[in-house]
Amino acid sequence: MRRFSYLGSLAMLFVAVGVARSGGDDDSAARAILAKAIKAHGGEKNLAKIKAITRKGTGILNLDNNKLDFTADWVVQGTTQEKMVVDVNFNGMSIKVTKVVNGDKGWQKIGDGQAVAITKEEQEEAIDDLYAGNV
Repeated sequence: MRRFSYLGSLAMLFVAVGVARSGGDDDSAARAILAKAIKAHGGEKNLAKIKAITRKGTGILNLDNNKLDFTADWVVQGTTQEKMVVDVNFNGMSIKVTKVVNGDKGWQKIGDGQAVAITKEEQEEAIDDLYAGNV
C-alpha cells in the first residue's frame, strides 16, 4: 500500500509542478514543491530503492449488460515488465486470466488453457501503458 501511495503522491507532485510551471515566471516554486515531496518520501536515495510495485484490487466489470465481479493482482517492474492475474466471476464460474509482458515478449493464458503469445501490437500497447504509468 505504501508504494501505491508513493505513486499517487508522485502523480500529484507532477500536477502541482505543471501548475507551478504554467505561470512561466518562477521556477523556484516548482523546485520547492519537488524538493518537499522528495524529502517527504525519504530522499532521492530512498526513492531509488523502489524497483517494483504490487497492487491488488476488486471491482465490477460491465460487459454486454452483464456485471462481472473480479479480483486482480498486478506486479510491475520498471517500464518493461508486468504480470497481471485477474479472476472474473461469470455466471458462478471463476475464470482466471493471466497476462505477462517481459520486454519484447509476452503471453496470455485464460483458465486452464495453454499460454499463447501476445501479438506485437498487444506487446507494444502494454509497454506504452507501462511507460505512461511509470511517468
